Amino acid sequence: MRSVRFSRCLVAIATYSPSLQSRATQLPWQGIHCTGHATLAWIGLNSSKQLHPQHPVIVVQSNAEFGEAQFEQAGLESASSRPSDRLPVGQQLLTQAAAVTGEAWLAAPEVLQVHRWGYAFALSPIVARSLSAQTAAPLWFTGDWCGGNRVESAFLSGRAT
Repeated sequence: MRSVRFSRCLVAIATYSPSLQSRATQLPWQGIHCTGHATLAWIGLNSSKQLHPQHPVIVVQSNAEFGEAQFEQAGLESASSRPSDRLPVGQQLLTQAAAVTGEAWLAAPEVLQVHRWGYAFALSPIVARSLSAQTAAPLWFTGDWCGGNRVESAFLSGRAT
């Protein structure tokens, strides 16, 4: 497991006014991969996972390059930093998402949270689908870093055990 290396990213989680729910429901996407974008990796309509969402929730992930560059910046340096210190970088991600989608309202959430994701993208996944520990009780290690580097790899890794 020590050979697996990860890059980091920043994640903005934004909640919007219930009055925007009908607009969010009509978006032609539930998720957008931002391949080649200078800042973003993913824009997701997280509230689309619910049967009857009350308000839109958008999740925006930075790409690895932006995440690595910004991860240790002032206000982001630790989980104990004040959440309000993280808001400018979260707002930057939302502004970029609004530009990519053409949906200006994405830049104006009611609630914004920003999280640091230290193990976001597996740079050097292992070939095996899972690893077992030599312990008295069965102990298996699985994840997106086993047999690939995407969520599909995590699913297959879990099924392999």
